[in-house]
Amino acid sequence: LSHMYARRRSAALELVPKDPSLPFTLIDVRASYFQYPWHHHPELELTMILRGKGLRYVGDSIKEFEDGDLCLIGANTPHCWLSEPVAGKPVRALVIQFDRDVFGPGFLDLPVARPIGELFSRADRGLCVTGELRSRVASQLEQVFQNSRNPLDRLAQLLSLLSLLAPGDRCKIGRAHV
Repeated sequence: LSHMYARRRSAALELVPKDPSLPFTLIDVRASYFQYPWHHHPELELTMILRGKGLRYVGDSIKEFEDGDLCLIGANTPHCWLSEPVAGKPVRALVIQFDRDVFGPGFLDLPVARPIGELFSRADRGLCVTGELRSRVASQLEQVFQNSRNPLDRLAQLLSLLSLLAPGDRCKIGRAHV
């Protein structure tokens, strides 16, 4: 995979499919390898790699990724994860895509929600979640995907997950481009 991949190609606009029962989109990616093209969309994206390794392109950054990679990508930030096919080793990722106003217009203006708005702004160049925080977020992210959850529980779980990531938490989040 060429390190010039992200710099030489224009990012395609992805039209994120909308779920009529949820204000966000859940995607359980299962494939023989990661090959989704360099793209961007107006939704923020939280991506956790359950299985796979390769190169992660976020904005102007190119980094290796492996199992457990967890990133929050800001709105309209170009990105992709790419890997080579390996026989008998399929890849898997859990992806949540959501609008900045996922909790309703004016929500981020509330003083209590200000840390989440700041988190969304910090995600413009991508945030990579590491350490103990990654484990806590990964556990909650997997719960959002459980079929037994009703839509309101899933929305509440997303809010809880974002509050874990919000500034002020004692756990560390690093820039995806660092």
